[in-house]
Amino acid sequence: MSFSFNCLLLGETSFEKIFQVTVPEYIISDDTKVLICDAQVGQFKSYIMSKKKYKFVIDDPDVMDLWKVEINIDDENKVKDVFTVEDIKRRREELKVKFMNPADKLINDYFSGGLLDKHVHIVIAVPTSTAGPSQQGAEHIFETIEEVLSKAESHWEELKDKLVKKIELEAFRVTNHIYEDDINASGIPAINDRPSFILHSLPNNPENNDHEGYLLKKTLTALLNNVKKSPWFFLLGTSGSGKTRSLYELLCKTFGIYLSLSAGNGSKNLGSQDMDFSIRELGQYLTNDPEKNTIYALRFTHAILLGRLFVLNKLLDSHNQDYNRNFTPKQWLLLQLLPIKISGEDFWVPISRIFRELKQEDQDELIRTFINKFQTLIPEQEKLPIAIDESQVAITKHQARFSTTLADGQLRPFFAILLRTVLNLSTGKLCLILSGTGMSFDDINNYTASAIAKSGGATYKNFFSIHDGFYECDEMSEFIQHFLPLNDELIRATYNIFRGRRRFIVQFMESALLDSSSKFHNDMNQVVKNWQDRAKNSIIDSFMESCFPRLREKTEAWNKVKDIVILSMFSHRTKLVRGSGVSEMVQYGFAQLCSFEHLADLNTLKEDAITVQIAETIPILSFRKYIEENPDDFETWLYTNLSSVHYNASCAGFLFEPCLTIPLAELFNAKSCKEHDLFTNTNVENINKLDLLLSCEATIRNLDDCDSTVFISNGTMKGFNLFDFLNNPTTPFFMPEKEAGPDLVCIVEFHTSSGIVEIPLFLQARLVKKSPSATAKNTTDPYHFYPHGVKQTKSKKELKKKVLECLKSKYCKAHELSWIRFLVVFPAKTKEESKYIINNKESRPKRRVASNFSHSKDNELFIVIDPSNAEHFFSKFGHKVLKELKRIADDDELDELESEENDELESEENDELELEENDELELEERETKMIKTSD
Repeated sequence: MSFSFNCLLLGETSFEKIFQVTVPEYIISDDTKVLICDAQVGQFKSYIMSKKKYKFVIDDPDVMDLWKVEINIDDENKVKDVFTVEDIKRRREELKVKFMNPADKLINDYFSGGLLDKHVHIVIAVPTSTAGPSQQGAEHIFETIEEVLSKAESHWEELKDKLVKKIELEAFRVTNHIYEDDINASGIPAINDRPSFILHSLPNNPENNDHEGYLLKKTLTALLNNVKKSPWFFLLGTSGSGKTRSLYELLCKTFGIYLSLSAGNGSKNLGSQDMDFSIRELGQYLTNDPEKNTIYALRFTHAILLGRLFVLNKLLDSHNQDYNRNFTPKQWLLLQLLPIKISGEDFWVPISRIFRELKQEDQDELIRTFINKFQTLIPEQEKLPIAIDESQVAITKHQARFSTTLADGQLRPFFAILLRTVLNLSTGKLCLILSGTGMSFDDINNYTASAIAKSGGATYKNFFSIHDGFYECDEMSEFIQHFLPLNDELIRATYNIFRGRRRFIVQFMESALLDSSSKFHNDMNQVVKNWQDRAKNSIIDSFMESCFPRLREKTEAWNKVKDIVILSMFSHRTKLVRGSGVSEMVQYGFAQLCSFEHLADLNTLKEDAITVQIAETIPILSFRKYIEENPDDFETWLYTNLSSVHYNASCAGFLFEPCLTIPLAELFNAKSCKEHDLFTNTNVENINKLDLLLSCEATIRNLDDCDSTVFISNGTMKGFNLFDFLNNPTTPFFMPEKEAGPDLVCIVEFHTSSGIVEIPLFLQARLVKKSPSATAKNTTDPYHFYPHGVKQTKSKKELKKKVLECLKSKYCKAHELSWIRFLVVFPAKTKEESKYIINNKESRPKRRVASNFSHSKDNELFIVIDPSNAEHFFSKFGHKVLKELKRIADDDELDELESEENDELESEENDELELEENDELELEERETKMIKTSD
């Protein structure tokens, strides 16, 4: 169900200024699809900003306040004197005003009764200036260290009894679930009545050498070493790759400070809102003087550090006094992640405000004092890590308001303040970790140089890449079976879809654990498929909403994505990609970063030096949906690639074959192919004798398999060959081994009244300048497959025999048709003609035993495509590209597109390009023979 809210900006006194915010059934929040009935007000504010940003002078939805009202649009006079928040409060009863708390549910808490027609529903209040008039020019009265510590002690006394207790996380429990006992025994924590995998199995004892948790032991060890030797570094990885979980496990092994932007307030991120509140409240102090702004900002962030350090030392003191012998880094982390659960309020926010009242030099002195005391309490810990999660959010906060130390004079956003928060301190016993998705290398270069006092900015030594997840089925099986005792077949099917980053499988697990209806189903395969589909569709929707629209704005990245999808049509294997545009593929969630270790010696941060990998099913499945909704975009790219390599016969021929899958899919697209332009505009001899069959709905087998990323599989003589495909078709299209004959094979399914009739289709494509010889059509005739040429081999004989036996036993069941043959020739014309070949003219029943077939009894539909009818087979755009190739050929601007020496398809002489086994291709023009890129 969707909703359309009538909204009015506070201060607008004319209802002509009412605007609508229409919300669909779900919204995207932090790359996650959230049903509108479950959405919180804070998420709704972000949605308003994303859709109506032009209406506001703010960058941060958190500074926006929403007030529910009930004002009939005929009562415009009621708002004539409502200009401020105080005016709203004064008219509370008359306007039926209710402040909308960011953590409340939008629908259940405020609009459970629906929306009133012809009413204003929401008044939106935003700051009218980034500099509060009450603060500008006013001299701040600072407090002494003693005064501030006195206030902090009072705060501690109020909280102490709650904070010193051991934190026991509530366990997630289910009823009416088919695996109720297994789930309830798993011990997974619950947050807001949902399973929290990010808190599950966190390491408990930092001194325990036995590996606990999700993160690989070597990865966790490397992170700890980086903390010890570096004053700061970036933790980077694509969305869902395990950055936040890595920080959690790190901070379970060593005491540290965890801060997060966009925490709480309707967000899925755990943690205190002290950083978010500080950013918001800082706005009223900002002036036109960037130097003063920087001083104010650092006072706010240092106050957050002081609040954390003060409480940490108090808790460690309590531990030494036997108040809490179980106080561990994990317990300290949970205090920072779940403040409201522990004390009923986010106690970190008010305690940070206490320390804002100190002068900057007093803050620095007190931080140094707290760090020294910490090291007397935990002498074995050399450094204290300070992790700031979701730090990319700071790039858009208070843009161009802070000073720079560099000569270029470019003012900085709040992101630069995060770095200075630690690096400007006199103590050297801290390590700052900035983590976040969506940080571009340009942003990092632009905003770090000033903070680190290094004109070249960050280098690869300052980066640590994360791509935690499951890339082996056994690893995923172990994880799943901790909660769900699925059999090997179901786990393999799940792995094939969700392999890769951990977030993917976690969304499947959440779908499974929250399904209370599963206990009442008997078909476990269908139950698991429902779990898979719900999770898969949710993830794909987030790609469609958040990833692809952003990538499409980046030409080089978008072109590479399309190149990768072309490669993925042929192979499941990992694709390694370098060059311009790859960082955006990581930034928006399509690809994953590889390790930076080999780049450590580079002195500059060059984007084209990094390598990214595509080793997951979900991004490719997501792009398949994009293709379904935007078919012209992908078709255009295929034909563009084809036209760009006309000078290379082998490449052009190779790319011509994938192009042919588009018109074939359109020809057999769940309609009667008799109605297709190809049959209505092409003279096919005897075609009327196939009226009954061609009138049936026709599809290509496996084409609608939503869980498969490979569109076309490839054959080899000694591996998966033509016989194997015919015996068990696993992909929509198949490119047989070059010795077989046809270029492309698929299985057409005719949906007859008596069931599905499967008929193989064999296609030969000739992108040639001169008309092919008469033997070209034989490459689509099964009785001419595996021609011996100059070498007669036993393997060819055996494969030909197996193919013919498979065709007769598995197919050849429609009395009208045994197989379909296509000969596609362009730009040359061919003398061959389309016809329905009836090899047995005796009267026969509709169905008969396949073993009775002989060569003389096989009926065939032979279709010829050449310039005379190409416009009825190809799309308008595809035909236009092919005509341009013909023009080039006619003008003698290119050599023969394909050689006629290969009519016998001898394996020794055929030079058509096959994919390399490892598929580790760099998508750059100078290094690939198959795909053109824009580098």
